[in-house]
Amino acid sequence: MSYKIFLSYYEQERPLAEFVKNMLTRIFNDHVEVFYDVIRGGDNWKKVIQNGLEDSDAILTILTPKYLQRPWAYIEWSAFWLKDRTRFLLLTDDVEVKDIIEPMLERQSTRMFSKDDVEKLLHTIKRESGYDAYTDIDIVSEFSNTLKAIYEKLLSDEERQKYSIYKNASRLLPNDDFKKVEIFWYFYENESDKSTAAEVFRNIKDNSIKGNLLNMLFDRSDLGFIETIYEAVELRENLLPLIKSLVDNDHENSELVEKMLSYIASSQTSLRHFCEYLVKNRRVDNKALLNAIPLFSNRAELRRLGEALVDNLYVRDKVFDKVVQHFYGHNHAELQKLLKYVINGEQYNREEMIEQVVKLAANNQREAGKVLEELITKDLEAVRYIVYTLKAITNPEVLAKIEALIKQAGNS
Repeated sequence: MSYKIFLSYYEQERPLAEFVKNMLTRIFNDHVEVFYDVIRGGDNWKKVIQNGLEDSDAILTILTPKYLQRPWAYIEWSAFWLKDRTRFLLLTDDVEVKDIIEPMLERQSTRMFSKDDVEKLLHTIKRESGYDAYTDIDIVSEFSNTLKAIYEKLLSDEERQKYSIYKNASRLLPNDDFKKVEIFWYFYENESDKSTAAEVFRNIKDNSIKGNLLNMLFDRSDLGFIETIYEAVELRENLLPLIKSLVDNDHENSELVEKMLSYIASSQTSLRHFCEYLVKNRRVDNKALLNAIPLFSNRAELRRLGEALVDNLYVRDKVFDKVVQHFYGHNHAELQKLLKYVINGEQYNREEMIEQVVKLAANNQREAGKVLEELITKDLEAVRYIVYTLKAITNPEVLAKIEALIKQAGNS
Protein backbone atom coordinates (compact mmCIF):
# COMPACT_ATOMS: atom_id res chain seq x y z
CA MET A 1 0.00 0.00 0.00
CA SER A 2 1.42 3.40 -0.99
CA TYR A 3 2.28 6.19 1.41
CA LYS A 4 0.07 9.18 0.60
CA ILE A 5 1.23 12.79 0.86
CA PHE A 6 -1.14 15.72 0.49
CA LEU A 7 0.67 18.64 -1.20
CA SER A 8 -0.33 22.13 -0.07
CA TYR A 9 0.83 25.07 -2.19
CA TYR A 10 -0.07 28.52 -3.54
CA GLU A 11 -2.23 28.14 -6.65
CA GLN A 12 -0.09 30.41 -8.88
CA GLU A 13 3.02 28.44 -7.98
CA ARG A 14 1.69 25.19 -9.38
CA PRO A 15 4.91 24.44 -11.34
CA LEU A 16 6.66 23.93 -7.98
CA ALA A 17 3.98 21.50 -6.85
CA GLU A 18 4.00 19.59 -10.12
CA PHE A 19 7.77 19.19 -10.00
CA VAL A 20 7.75 18.03 -6.35
CA LYS A 21 5.00 15.53 -7.14
CA ASN A 22 6.85 14.15 -10.18
CA MET A 23 10.19 13.93 -8.38
CA LEU A 24 8.79 12.15 -5.33
CA THR A 25 7.00 9.71 -7.60
CA ARG A 26 10.22 9.14 -9.54
CA ILE A 27 12.44 8.78 -6.45
CA PHE A 28 10.15 6.43 -4.55
CA ASN A 29 8.96 4.39 -7.54
CA ASP A 30 5.25 4.94 -6.88
CA HIS A 31 5.68 3.75 -3.28
CA VAL A 32 4.81 7.33 -2.36
CA GLU A 33 1.65 8.82 -3.85
CA VAL A 34 1.42 12.61 -3.98
CA PHE A 35 -1.76 14.53 -4.71
CA TYR A 36 -3.10 18.01 -4.21
CA ASP A 37 -6.29 19.99 -4.28
CA VAL A 38 -5.98 23.75 -4.11
CA ILE A 39 -8.37 25.83 -2.03
CA ARG A 40 -9.65 28.73 -4.12
CA GLY A 41 -11.88 31.64 -3.22
CA GLY A 42 -15.48 30.41 -3.13
CA ASP A 43 -14.49 26.75 -2.66
CA ASN A 44 -15.92 24.53 0.06
CA TRP A 45 -12.60 24.55 1.89
CA LYS A 46 -13.91 22.32 4.67
CA LYS A 47 -14.67 19.54 2.19
CA VAL A 48 -11.28 19.95 0.49
CA ILE A 49 -9.47 19.56 3.81
CA GLN A 50 -11.63 16.61 4.93
CA ASN A 51 -10.82 14.78 1.70
CA GLY A 52 -7.12 15.46 2.24
CA LEU A 53 -7.23 14.19 5.80
CA GLU A 54 -9.13 11.05 4.95
CA ASP A 55 -6.85 10.08 2.08
CA SER A 56 -3.42 11.20 3.34
CA ASP A 57 -0.74 9.98 5.72
CA ALA A 58 1.10 13.32 5.70
CA ILE A 59 1.04 16.87 4.37
CA LEU A 60 3.91 18.53 2.57
CA THR A 61 3.56 22.32 2.51
CA ILE A 62 5.46 24.36 -0.08
CA LEU A 63 5.90 27.51 1.95
CA THR A 64 6.63 30.74 0.03
CA PRO A 65 5.90 34.40 0.81
CA LYS A 66 2.90 34.22 -1.53
CA TYR A 67 1.59 31.16 0.28
CA LEU A 68 1.75 33.01 3.60
CA GLN A 69 -0.32 35.86 2.15
CA ARG A 70 -3.31 33.59 1.49
CA PRO A 71 -6.28 34.22 3.81
CA TRP A 72 -6.40 30.48 4.54
CA ALA A 73 -2.63 29.94 4.62
CA TYR A 74 -2.57 27.66 7.67
CA ILE A 75 -5.97 25.98 7.38
CA GLU A 76 -4.77 22.86 5.54
CA TRP A 77 -1.65 22.46 7.66
CA SER A 78 -3.58 23.00 10.93
CA ALA A 79 -5.98 20.17 10.13
CA PHE A 80 -3.05 17.72 9.93
CA TRP A 81 -1.46 19.23 13.03
CA LEU A 82 -4.61 18.83 15.11
CA LYS A 83 -4.84 15.17 14.03
CA ASP A 84 -1.14 14.73 14.74
CA ARG A 85 -0.47 13.60 11.20
CA THR A 86 3.03 13.83 9.76
CA ARG A 87 3.89 17.28 8.48
CA PHE A 88 6.69 18.21 6.08
CA LEU A 89 7.67 21.83 5.42
CA LEU A 90 9.46 22.87 2.24
CA LEU A 91 10.57 26.53 2.33
CA THR A 92 11.97 28.95 -0.22
CA ASP A 93 14.95 31.05 0.88
CA ASP A 94 12.90 34.26 0.98
CA VAL A 95 10.68 32.95 3.78
CA GLU A 96 11.89 34.14 7.17
CA VAL A 97 11.45 32.03 10.28
CA LYS A 98 9.83 34.95 12.11
CA ASP A 99 6.99 34.89 9.56
CA ILE A 100 6.09 31.27 10.35
CA ILE A 101 3.71 30.38 13.16
CA GLU A 102 5.45 28.66 16.05
CA PRO A 103 3.65 25.27 15.83
CA MET A 104 5.03 24.85 12.31
CA LEU A 105 8.54 24.99 13.70
CA GLU A 106 8.00 22.02 16.01
CA ARG A 107 9.37 19.77 13.31
CA GLN A 108 12.37 20.26 11.08
CA SER A 109 11.77 22.47 8.07
CA THR A 110 13.52 22.07 4.73
CA ARG A 111 15.09 24.80 2.62
CA MET A 112 14.20 23.58 -0.84
CA PHE A 113 17.28 25.07 -2.53
CA SER A 114 19.68 23.32 -0.14
CA LYS A 115 20.91 19.94 -1.33
CA ASP A 116 21.66 18.84 2.24
CA ASP A 117 18.21 19.89 3.47
CA VAL A 118 16.47 18.14 0.60
CA GLU A 119 18.48 14.99 1.21
CA LYS A 120 17.38 15.00 4.88
CA LEU A 121 13.75 15.46 3.82
CA LEU A 122 13.93 12.53 1.42
CA HIS A 123 15.46 10.31 4.11
CA THR A 124 12.64 11.32 6.48
CA ILE A 125 9.97 10.49 3.87
CA LYS A 126 11.81 7.23 3.18
CA ARG A 127 11.70 6.31 6.88
CA GLU A 128 8.07 7.40 7.37
CA SER A 129 6.89 5.54 4.27
CA GLY A 130 8.89 2.38 4.91
CA TYR A 131 10.66 2.61 1.55
CA ASP A 132 14.01 0.84 1.70
CA ALA A 133 15.50 1.38 -1.78
CA TYR A 134 18.65 3.44 -2.42
CA THR A 135 18.25 7.18 -3.10
CA ASP A 136 20.67 8.53 -5.71
CA ILE A 137 22.48 11.67 -4.54
CA ASP A 138 22.44 13.03 -8.11
CA ILE A 139 18.66 13.05 -7.93
CA VAL A 140 18.89 15.11 -4.74
CA SER A 141 21.01 17.71 -6.55
CA GLU A 142 18.59 17.77 -9.45
CA PHE A 143 15.70 18.14 -7.01
CA SER A 144 17.07 21.24 -5.26
CA ASN A 145 18.61 22.88 -8.34
CA THR A 146 15.50 22.51 -10.46
CA LEU A 147 13.25 23.79 -7.68
CA LYS A 148 15.42 26.89 -7.50
CA ALA A 149 15.27 27.43 -11.27
CA ILE A 150 11.48 26.99 -11.31
CA TYR A 151 11.00 29.41 -8.43
CA GLU A 152 13.27 32.04 -9.97
CA LYS A 153 11.31 31.81 -13.20
CA LEU A 154 8.05 32.23 -11.30
CA LEU A 155 9.40 35.36 -9.64
CA SER A 156 10.70 36.67 -12.96
CA ASP A 157 7.37 36.05 -14.69
CA GLU A 158 5.52 37.71 -11.83
CA GLU A 159 7.80 40.74 -11.99
CA ARG A 160 7.43 40.99 -15.75
CA GLN A 161 3.66 40.91 -15.44
CA LYS A 162 3.78 43.51 -12.66
CA TYR A 163 5.80 46.02 -14.71
CA SER A 164 4.56 45.31 -18.23
CA ILE A 165 1.56 47.63 -17.76
CA TYR A 166 3.92 50.63 -17.77
CA LYS A 167 5.42 49.91 -21.16
CA ASN A 168 4.15 52.61 -23.56
CA ALA A 169 1.74 53.77 -20.85
CA SER A 170 3.46 56.39 -18.71
CA ARG A 171 0.05 57.69 -17.62
CA LEU A 172 -0.26 54.57 -15.46
CA LEU A 173 2.92 55.29 -13.53
CA PRO A 174 2.43 55.73 -9.76
CA ASN A 175 2.83 59.19 -8.20
CA ASP A 176 5.51 57.93 -5.82
CA ASP A 177 8.93 58.74 -7.33
CA PHE A 178 10.62 55.91 -5.43
CA LYS A 179 8.26 53.41 -7.05
CA LYS A 180 9.11 54.98 -10.41
CA VAL A 181 12.77 54.36 -9.62
CA GLU A 182 12.01 50.66 -9.11
CA ILE A 183 10.20 50.60 -12.45
CA PHE A 184 13.09 52.45 -14.11
CA TRP A 185 15.63 49.89 -12.94
CA TYR A 186 13.39 46.99 -13.91
CA PHE A 187 13.21 48.08 -17.54
CA TYR A 188 16.86 49.16 -17.63
CA GLU A 189 18.37 46.07 -16.02
CA ASN A 190 15.90 43.21 -16.39
CA GLU A 191 14.43 43.98 -19.80
CA SER A 192 17.26 46.05 -21.33
CA ASP A 193 14.46 48.33 -22.50
CA LYS A 194 16.11 51.75 -22.38
CA SER A 195 13.31 53.42 -24.29
CA THR A 196 10.77 52.64 -21.57
CA ALA A 197 13.35 53.34 -18.85
CA ALA A 198 13.95 56.79 -20.37
CA GLU A 199 10.23 57.54 -20.39
CA VAL A 200 9.95 56.53 -16.74
CA PHE A 201 12.97 58.70 -15.92
CA ARG A 202 11.36 61.74 -17.54
CA ASN A 203 8.27 61.25 -15.40
CA ILE A 204 10.16 61.34 -12.11
CA LYS A 205 9.36 64.67 -10.45
CA ASP A 206 12.18 64.94 -7.92
CA ASN A 207 15.27 66.32 -9.68
CA SER A 208 17.61 65.09 -6.95
CA ILE A 209 16.40 61.53 -7.55
CA LYS A 210 17.01 61.92 -11.28
CA GLY A 211 20.48 63.28 -10.55
CA ASN A 212 21.28 60.28 -8.37
CA LEU A 213 20.11 57.92 -11.09
CA LEU A 214 22.42 59.59 -13.58
CA ASN A 215 25.34 59.11 -11.18
CA MET A 216 24.49 55.42 -10.90
CA LEU A 217 24.38 55.15 -14.68
CA PHE A 218 27.80 56.79 -14.79
CA ASP A 219 29.06 54.07 -12.43
CA ARG A 220 27.84 51.62 -15.07
CA SER A 221 29.73 53.59 -17.76
CA ASP A 222 26.54 54.11 -19.76
CA LEU A 223 27.38 57.57 -21.10
CA GLY A 224 25.31 57.02 -24.22
CA PHE A 225 22.12 56.55 -22.24
CA ILE A 226 22.99 59.47 -19.96
CA GLU A 227 23.25 61.70 -23.01
CA THR A 228 19.69 60.86 -24.04
CA ILE A 229 18.07 61.68 -20.69
CA TYR A 230 20.12 64.24 -18.71
CA GLU A 231 18.05 67.15 -20.02
CA ALA A 232 15.07 65.77 -18.08
CA VAL A 233 16.78 67.15 -14.95
CA GLU A 234 15.26 70.62 -14.77
CA LEU A 235 17.28 71.87 -11.78
CA ARG A 236 20.79 72.21 -13.17
CA GLU A 237 22.37 72.06 -9.72
CA ASN A 238 21.37 68.40 -9.57
CA LEU A 239 23.59 67.71 -12.58
CA LEU A 240 26.75 68.98 -10.91
CA PRO A 241 27.74 65.67 -9.24
CA LEU A 242 27.56 63.98 -12.64
CA ILE A 243 29.59 66.52 -14.59
CA LYS A 244 32.14 66.63 -11.76
CA SER A 245 32.50 62.85 -12.03
CA LEU A 246 32.89 63.14 -15.78
CA VAL A 247 35.77 65.60 -15.61
CA ASP A 248 37.36 63.79 -12.66
CA ASN A 249 37.45 60.66 -14.80
CA ASP A 250 39.08 62.29 -17.82
CA HIS A 251 35.96 62.95 -19.88
CA GLU A 252 36.46 66.74 -20.02
CA ASN A 253 37.06 66.56 -23.77
CA SER A 254 33.94 64.54 -24.45
CA GLU A 255 30.98 65.82 -26.42
CA LEU A 256 28.75 64.93 -23.46
CA VAL A 257 30.57 67.36 -21.14
CA GLU A 258 30.39 70.08 -23.77
CA LYS A 259 26.66 69.59 -24.17
CA MET A 260 26.06 69.42 -20.43
CA LEU A 261 27.98 72.67 -19.89
CA SER A 262 25.73 74.46 -22.36
CA TYR A 263 22.67 73.00 -20.65
CA ILE A 264 23.86 73.84 -17.14
CA ALA A 265 24.70 77.39 -18.27
CA SER A 266 21.00 78.30 -18.20
CA SER A 267 21.58 78.38 -14.44
CA GLN A 268 24.55 80.73 -14.14
CA THR A 269 24.91 79.98 -10.45
CA SER A 270 25.20 76.26 -11.16
CA LEU A 271 27.76 76.97 -13.86
CA ARG A 272 29.79 79.01 -11.36
CA HIS A 273 29.56 76.28 -8.74
CA PHE A 274 30.98 73.79 -11.23
CA CYS A 275 33.84 76.12 -12.17
CA GLU A 276 34.59 76.86 -8.52
CA TYR A 277 34.81 73.11 -7.91
CA LEU A 278 37.54 72.86 -10.54
CA VAL A 279 39.38 75.87 -9.13
CA LYS A 280 39.30 74.61 -5.54
CA ASN A 281 40.53 71.22 -6.70
CA ARG A 282 43.48 72.72 -8.58
CA ARG A 283 42.03 71.90 -11.99
CA VAL A 284 42.40 75.33 -13.61
CA ASP A 285 44.03 73.77 -16.65
CA ASN A 286 40.96 71.63 -17.26
CA LYS A 287 39.47 72.19 -20.69
CA ALA A 288 35.96 72.18 -19.22
CA LEU A 289 36.79 75.28 -17.16
CA LEU A 290 38.16 77.16 -20.15
CA ASN A 291 35.10 76.18 -22.19
CA ALA A 292 32.74 77.27 -19.43
CA ILE A 293 33.97 80.88 -19.15
CA PRO A 294 32.45 82.10 -22.44
CA LEU A 295 29.10 80.64 -21.31
CA PHE A 296 28.77 83.25 -18.56
CA SER A 297 26.21 85.88 -19.49
CA ASN A 298 25.74 87.00 -15.89
CA ARG A 299 28.90 88.98 -15.13
CA ALA A 300 28.15 89.08 -11.41
CA GLU A 301 28.49 85.27 -11.38
CA LEU A 302 31.63 85.52 -13.51
CA ARG A 303 33.05 88.06 -11.05
CA ARG A 304 32.44 85.61 -8.20
CA LEU A 305 34.35 82.98 -10.15
CA GLY A 306 37.17 85.51 -10.57
CA GLU A 307 37.16 86.05 -6.81
CA ALA A 308 37.51 82.29 -6.31
CA LEU A 309 40.57 82.38 -8.58
CA VAL A 310 41.99 85.21 -6.47
CA ASP A 311 41.34 83.29 -3.25
CA ASN A 312 43.10 80.25 -4.65
CA LEU A 313 46.08 82.29 -5.89
CA TYR A 314 45.48 82.03 -9.63
CA VAL A 315 45.69 85.75 -10.46
CA ARG A 316 48.70 85.13 -12.70
CA ASP A 317 47.17 82.14 -14.47
CA LYS A 318 45.85 82.34 -18.03
CA VAL A 319 42.36 81.35 -16.84
CA PHE A 320 42.17 84.55 -14.76
CA ASP A 321 43.15 86.59 -17.80
CA LYS A 322 40.39 84.89 -19.75
CA VAL A 323 37.86 85.77 -17.03
CA VAL A 324 38.96 89.41 -17.07
CA GLN A 325 38.79 89.64 -20.85
CA HIS A 326 35.22 88.38 -20.81
CA PHE A 327 34.07 91.54 -19.00
CA TYR A 328 35.16 94.01 -21.64
CA GLY A 329 32.36 95.28 -23.79
CA HIS A 330 29.81 93.73 -21.42
CA ASN A 331 30.00 94.87 -17.81
CA HIS A 332 32.79 97.11 -16.60
CA ALA A 333 31.14 97.63 -13.21
CA GLU A 334 31.65 93.97 -12.28
CA LEU A 335 35.21 94.15 -13.60
CA GLN A 336 36.08 97.04 -11.30
CA LYS A 337 34.69 95.06 -8.36
CA LEU A 338 36.94 92.16 -9.29
CA LEU A 339 40.01 94.38 -9.64
CA LYS A 340 39.31 95.90 -6.22
CA TYR A 341 39.18 92.33 -4.87
CA VAL A 342 42.58 91.65 -6.44
CA ILE A 343 44.00 94.78 -4.80
CA ASN A 344 43.22 93.31 -1.40
CA GLY A 345 44.39 89.81 -2.29
CA GLU A 346 47.66 88.03 -1.56
CA GLN A 347 48.86 88.16 -5.18
CA TYR A 348 48.61 91.92 -5.71
CA ASN A 349 51.26 93.07 -8.18
CA ARG A 350 51.83 96.75 -9.00
CA GLU A 351 52.81 96.34 -12.65
CA GLU A 352 49.92 94.00 -13.41
CA MET A 353 47.39 96.25 -11.66
CA ILE A 354 48.63 99.33 -13.51
CA GLU A 355 48.13 97.45 -16.78
CA GLN A 356 44.60 96.38 -15.81
CA VAL A 357 43.53 99.87 -14.66
CA VAL A 358 44.89 101.55 -17.79
CA LYS A 359 43.02 99.11 -19.97
CA LEU A 360 39.81 99.62 -18.00
CA ALA A 361 40.26 103.41 -18.19
CA ALA A 362 40.40 103.15 -21.97
CA ASN A 363 36.98 101.52 -21.87
CA ASN A 364 35.27 103.14 -18.90
CA GLN A 365 36.72 106.12 -17.03
CA ARG A 366 34.27 106.06 -14.13
CA GLU A 367 34.81 102.37 -13.32
CA ALA A 368 38.58 102.86 -13.57
CA GLY A 369 38.23 105.76 -11.15
CA LYS A 370 36.50 103.49 -8.61
CA VAL A 371 39.40 101.05 -8.83
CA LEU A 372 41.87 103.91 -8.22
CA GLU A 373 39.89 104.97 -5.15
CA GLU A 374 40.54 101.53 -3.69
CA LEU A 375 44.13 101.40 -4.90
CA ILE A 376 45.05 104.66 -3.15
CA THR A 377 44.86 102.93 0.23
CA LYS A 378 47.05 100.06 -1.01
CA ASP A 379 49.57 101.62 -3.42
CA LEU A 380 49.55 105.42 -3.71
CA GLU A 381 52.61 105.42 -5.97
CA ALA A 382 50.83 103.21 -8.49
CA VAL A 383 47.91 105.62 -8.58
CA ARG A 384 50.19 108.61 -9.11
CA TYR A 385 51.93 106.78 -11.94
CA ILE A 386 48.62 105.97 -13.66
CA VAL A 387 47.26 109.49 -13.23
CA TYR A 388 50.30 111.75 -13.76
CA THR A 389 52.77 109.74 -15.80
CA LEU A 390 50.47 107.65 -18.00
CA LYS A 391 47.65 110.23 -17.86
CA ALA A 392 45.13 107.38 -18.15
CA ILE A 393 42.32 109.36 -16.49
CA THR A 394 40.97 112.00 -18.88
CA ASN A 395 37.44 112.49 -17.57
CA PRO A 396 37.60 115.86 -15.73
CA GLU A 397 35.13 114.86 -13.03
CA VAL A 398 36.83 111.53 -12.32
CA LEU A 399 40.27 113.12 -12.47
CA ALA A 400 39.35 115.87 -10.00
CA LYS A 401 38.05 113.31 -7.53
CA ILE A 402 41.15 111.14 -7.77
CA GLU A 403 43.53 114.10 -7.48
CA ALA A 404 41.71 115.24 -4.35
CA LEU A 405 42.10 111.78 -2.85
CA ILE A 406 45.78 111.68 -3.80
CA LYS A 407 46.34 115.01 -2.11
CA GLN A 408 44.43 113.85 0.98
CA ALA A 409 46.45 110.65 1.14
CA GLY A 410 49.68 112.56 0.69
CA ASN A 411 48.88 114.86 3.56
CA SER A 412 47.93 112.07 5.95
